[in-house]
Parts: sequence; C-alpha cells; structure tokens
Amino acid sequence: IVNSVADATKIAKNVTDIESVNVANAGRFDKSDPATKTMVFPSVQLNPEELEAAKELASLTHVESYNQVLPTNSKLSLKQAVN
Repeated sequence: IVNSVADATKIAKNVTDIESVNVANAGRFDKSDPATKTMVFPSVQLNPEELEAAKELASLTHVESYNQVLPTNSKLSLKQAVN
C-alpha cells in the first residue's frame, strides 16, 4: 500500500517481480483541488500529476495495473481507462 499512483509507479518500474498493482480509491482522499481531477473510474480520481503517473504505470508491460475495489468486483484495466 502506497499513498500515490506516482509511488506505485516508481516501485513497479524498479522491482521486477511485482505482478500487479491495484489503483482502487487512488486520489479520492488526497488534498489536491477536486476541480483539477479526472475521474478514471468511479473510485479513482486523479490530479494531473497522478494521471500522468497512471499512464506510465499502465504502459509497463511486466505488471498488470487495474482497479478492483472489492475482491468480488471485476478487475478493470487501467491501461484501457487512461488511453
């Protein structure tokens, strides 16, 4: 668990044995201006910097990045959502 998509992206870029990153609830509780945020998923609202980090995370080929709020929910592709 990390505090930002940017942190998750840095870790995913530098640790090769990470299989997946779940971005559920990212950005919902940060202190950035809600007017600047993009709703990527209903539970994921990202400011411009975090959105760029999400695009970078989604472009990584060795890690699956997705949104899944509950284990019973379907995994939704971050790559499809940000592209």
